[in-house]
Amino acid sequence: RLGQGISIDFDGDGLLDLLTSAGTQDIGGITRVGRVFVYRGVGAVFPPTTPTSMLDNPTPQHDSQFGRIAPW
Repeated sequence: RLGQGISIDFDGDGLLDLLTSAGTQDIGGITRVGRVFVYRGVGAVFPPTTPTSMLDNPTPQHDSQFGRIAPW
């Protein structure tokens, strides 16, 4: 389930990228750790249908909900 999102030039290539949160994402058997999906802008195809990268909580803990409240 995706939550908040923002469109910015995340990687500095001049194209808009989409960052969106999934604060309730389960990862590695740990529930509600959270994850942020990055969809990098690629010309006329925006956003791509699959994320180009993901950002995970560096210290995953149950119910930490990384990305739920976006820092931007």
